[in-house]
Amino acid sequence: MAAANTDDSNTPNLVYPIGKIIHLKMSTPNQKQATLHVKIKQQKQPWTLSCGMVVELKDAGDSESISATLRNQSEAFLKMFDRRFAEQIRQDNGIDAWSGDMEQEFLTALTSGRAEEFLRKLQTVLDFQRDTEDDWDAAENEVYLATELRKCFASEIATYARLEEYQGKIIPRFLASFILDVPSSNMALTTQQQELFKQQGILLQYLAGFSLSTLVDNAPETSWQAIVDQAIEIVHVLGDHGILNADVRPDNFIVVPKDDSYQVFMIDFGQCRFRRENESDAEWGRAKWRQDEEGAVDRAGKFGSYGIALDFNLPQEIGVKVRAISMISKITKRDAEELASRWQILLRGLVGGERSLALAADTGRGS
Repeated sequence: MAAANTDDSNTPNLVYPIGKIIHLKMSTPNQKQATLHVKIKQQKQPWTLSCGMVVELKDAGDSESISATLRNQSEAFLKMFDRRFAEQIRQDNGIDAWSGDMEQEFLTALTSGRAEEFLRKLQTVLDFQRDTEDDWDAAENEVYLATELRKCFASEIATYARLEEYQGKIIPRFLASFILDVPSSNMALTTQQQELFKQQGILLQYLAGFSLSTLVDNAPETSWQAIVDQAIEIVHVLGDHGILNADVRPDNFIVVPKDDSYQVFMIDFGQCRFRRENESDAEWGRAKWRQDEEGAVDRAGKFGSYGIALDFNLPQEIGVKVRAISMISKITKRDAEELASRWQILLRGLVGGERSLALAADTGRGS
């Protein structure tokens, strides 16, 4: 993959300008196709794994093929899993900002069958990416990005389905999934080629609030701890439903003012995975420990400087203060944090009854 070029001349405003009406093709419960027209009101940048926009729903109430929930919405949050403008995944993989020339190379690879052959190797050849990615051309990079974002799209939908009972409470309500067809110069594409080419997205409840990363600027100090506690509890809910989220960070929580308090929602589930059926307690516990989703709520360590604790609300009689480890032990801060993480997992297992005690024994052997 080439070194990333962040040239600002490649702007998504050409494709998703404010005021533009775009047409979303959706499958309805009766397997019929419905088209929803939405007007872009606001771009929510930066764009990471998806392109986020606030949209106004146009004429949704006129179509009985669209769900009643969606017809009752005047605006929503649109997430496009568009490889062209997903800045984070392009930069993380050292891929240049999208250009028209890249798209032409991508289309040529699609119609020639070369893209499908590359995808076959990517999916079936052991260590293919590791051994070859430095030599991928622009078209192969685009195929890779399209494949990765399809995984993110599928992960979002699956996670919202598993957490359906929590929609509108700790995660946004899921409104619809859709396809946005991008003109392809009238090229005839096979079904698999169309799968690589089309842009997919989801519509969610729009939450008018602020991100957890801007907490201290948007909420009174008296509410900080309660807000962070809500975020930690949401992480626990995901864990209790067999979900590991590799993208927990303050920017992925929205804090919504509600009367005299605040309601916290987690967003962005494109990097979630479910616990596998054959994944043992020790394996699952180890994966959760390594990811440290609770600690990632304060990834930058900013909350601690304001006296906000990332507590687990453990019973007082246990009386363990894991943050004191680095003060009473002659070990490095990094080692102290690792040891604290092990104790936190052990204690949550003792208290909740659903955490793995096998993990404590497994990780303890390396102490």
